[in-house]
Amino acid sequence: MVRNLRRHLACACACACLVSVLLLGGFSSTALSQSLSQQDVNAFFQTEQPCRFTSLVAVRQVMERQEFISVSLQVHGDPSGTPCASSEFIQDLAFGVTDQVQIFEVDQRLTAASLKLTIPMTMSLTGQVVPFEVDVVWDGVTGQLSFERSHQANPGSTSQPKVSHIHGYTRPARPSGTISDGMTNYSADANTVDGLISVRRQHEVIPKPRLFR
Repeated sequence: MVRNLRRHLACACACACLVSVLLLGGFSSTALSQSLSQQDVNAFFQTEQPCRFTSLVAVRQVMERQEFISVSLQVHGDPSGTPCASSEFIQDLAFGVTDQVQIFEVDQRLTAASLKLTIPMTMSLTGQVVPFEVDVVWDGVTGQLSFERSHQANPGSTSQPKVSHIHGYTRPARPSGTISDGMTNYSADANTVDGLISVRRQHEVIPKPRLFR
């Protein structure tokens, strides 16, 4: 169950990044080409007792000299405090999204990153909105840098398909710091800690329509 939930959280983070690209940096269908650069960091903390999973994702996108930032934070767990080894009831505990940050810095070599902000979190059990203080750093000095490249054909319409060229780098980085509601530090005493620092650039081309005689 724990492994499946962790996979689900990772997928949710990836989907959140993709949605932010589409909503915040949507490409104009009238342009022949468009470029977008992105930096993102993510952190995952799991505590065994109480059984709790905390997932943090921050994305910065720059397109046409405009910058967009999106940060999402999710907490899942067993509200009864049962250890993960014996828990059969995992649910959403809190979630929040914001575009307001105090610090979001990524080293050019992806060996370090830092994120500091206050994010309003909706507590799933009560509906109450609680401010969470986030102050997290990533250490990727020993992580292996990996290169990624892909080409995707996304059909915009029958006459105007879109071709996306994506390349970037990713480095595993260990996150540490504070994710707190004033009473509980959700990143403390974690049994499992994972994190990544990534940069990528996407160039999208809309081929010119063919001329028919």
